Amino acid sequence: MCFKKLLFVISLTSLLIMVCSCKSAIKNDADSSTNVASEEESSLNIENAKKSVDVKIDSVDISDIEGDKTYQTIRYSVLTCSDNNTLQDLLDDLNASMKNDAESFANQNKSEIREFLKEHPDMPEAEYTHTSDISVQRNDGKYLSLTEFVYENMMGAHGMYVELGHVYDVQNGKKLELTDFINDKQELATFLKKWVSDHNDEYGAFDYANDTIDAYVKGEYDLEFYLTSELIVVFQPYDIAPYAAGLIEIKVDDDLLKVRINDI
Repeated sequence: MCFKKLLFVISLTSLLIMVCSCKSAIKNDADSSTNVASEEESSLNIENAKKSVDVKIDSVDISDIEGDKTYQTIRYSVLTCSDNNTLQDLLDDLNASMKNDAESFANQNKSEIREFLKEHPDMPEAEYTHTSDISVQRNDGKYLSLTEFVYENMMGAHGMYVELGHVYDVQNGKKLELTDFINDKQELATFLKKWVSDHNDEYGAFDYANDTIDAYVKGEYDLEFYLTSELIVVFQPYDIAPYAAGLIEIKVDDDLLKVRINDI
């Protein structure tokens, strides 16, 4: 009788051990599946954060042409973003601005150029130009950074051009300003003045550069910028150096920024 009881206890203990082992295995499998799911979800979130937006750039030509004669060459860009409606609303503002500038140039000069040709019949050709072209500098799901290169020539000694920056926060759907990135205007001004001093031999005379930089600090000069993996500020021709120096683009040190622009 005692022997039978002993066998029963042993069998029951074995059964309990098997049940516990099965539960442990099931739990481990579940934990493993949860970990895999968490890793996949984390990877997916990172991938989504890095996903670029689908931006398409088209060009609209509204040149002033009669017969075989081109009076004005006029072109502007149009941007579409098929996968972000909030960003498209912001890009529509840029589209409207570029279109308005092109049409204003065309309307303002349409009669002027014809009068000029009447007064100068010996001049076989005369052509005014306004073009606005967009380039994507950064598109990584965090920021969409564009540069707009605007060129105009009204038969002067040379054309004039500017480079404008347009930076957008893709995740929050807002247009960003330089103040969103820079800690202190005066610190940036000091950095820029030192850069000018260090590069004077490379670009020629910077006689009035400090005046322009001081005007930025006072809010009297709009300093353009755009993003790549770095923040770059842009000075237009004549703003701090002679026309021959062209656009002056300066990479700003990271320690002057109040945000880490390359964090996801």
